[in-house]
This record gives sequence, structure tokens and C-alpha cells, in this order.
Amino acid sequence: MYGWKNWCRGAAAVTLLAQLALANPSAEASTLIRMGQDKLATTNQTVVIARAETAQSYWNADGSLIFTDVTIKVLEVIKGAAAGGEMTVTTVGGTVGDITNLVVGAASLTAGRPYLLFLSPADLPGAPGVLAVRDMAQGAFDIYMNKSGKLIAVSQAGDEHMVPDEFGLTTAPGGSDGLLLDAFVSDLRQAVAQDGSGSKGSGSKGGAR
Repeated sequence: MYGWKNWCRGAAAVTLLAQLALANPSAEASTLIRMGQDKLATTNQTVVIARAETAQSYWNADGSLIFTDVTIKVLEVIKGAAAGGEMTVTTVGGTVGDITNLVVGAASLTAGRPYLLFLSPADLPGAPGVLAVRDMAQGAFDIYMNKSGKLIAVSQAGDEHMVPDEFGLTTAPGGSDGLLLDAFVSDLRQAVAQDGSGSKGSGSKGGAR
């Protein structure tokens, strides 16, 4: 199904997002309300499997926060976007000179690594209308090959205990163990198709919601 699968086999294993804190004395942790995979798929404008290509960090307009623009190469489309195209995703945090902002709960994209991303336009402080991982760590899944040779998607919020959703669940889909990528993508496509919000295909129902 995935033409980029052989490339992923040779890539280094993607590490999970570390627990981070803002690099200033008044830093505060982000509080995340748990979102299931169906809600992530239907409430975001774009859902893709992509490889991060380049990253550039800069101060926002009022000099209060560092953002990083990450160019991604779209490898597989689940909703919106165009296969083979490039997009620029703005993430919160980064390093400019000798100053680093590291934000608890933010998505982290490293050049050369593959991800499953849930993206939407967002008005960030001093950077309105950018394409962003709006749901922070919940909207970014690291992709890697497990010991059995299967592709796994692991939420960057997999180790976080979040505010319960409407079903009382507090952990990200798949938790820290992740989900089989093929089944995950199939479920996401079905959720998008049922919602009527931009399906690129269909699949069987199943997996953590």
C-alpha cells in the first residue's frame, strides 16, 4: 500500500517526544483534553503521512515566542493536501541563537523522520493563519518499523495522562505502544468518509477511538 515503505525501513527509529518545559522561569505546562482518532481526523483540515525535510526557527512578531517552520514532503494523503507535494507546518518552540523555547505538550518534528500528522490553520501568537499541528502532541504520530517489520504509529502524547474526553478516556490512541499503521490509516479514512469531510479512501472499522 505504501510506496515509501522501503525508505522507512532504512530510516532510524523515531524517538518519542520528551517531556519539555519552557526555557524561562515563568513556564507553564499545557493541559491537553484527550482526543480520539476519529475526532482528530474529522476536526482537522488535513491528515497526511509525511517526512519532515527542513526546519527554520524564528521569533514571532512581538518577540515573545520562538516558532519553527518545518517543510514536509507528503508521502500519503488521508484527508486534504496532495500526494507528493510539500507543505510548511509551524510548530511552537525552537532555538534562535543561544535562546531555546521548549514547550510542554507541543508537537516535535525532526528533519528526515516520518510522521502521521493532523493539520489545520491556526492563529498562533504573533503568527496568524499558519498551518499547524493544532492539537499539539496529540496531532503528531511518530512512525517507525518494529522488530516484526511492521510500521507502527505512536502518538507524541502517548505517555501523557490528559483531561478525560467524553468517553472518560485519558490516554492517546494506542498509548505508548502505538498502533499498526495500516489499520490506523484505514480507520482514519473510514472516519473521514463517514463524516463527509474529504475522504481519500475507505477502510475497515476498528482500533482505539
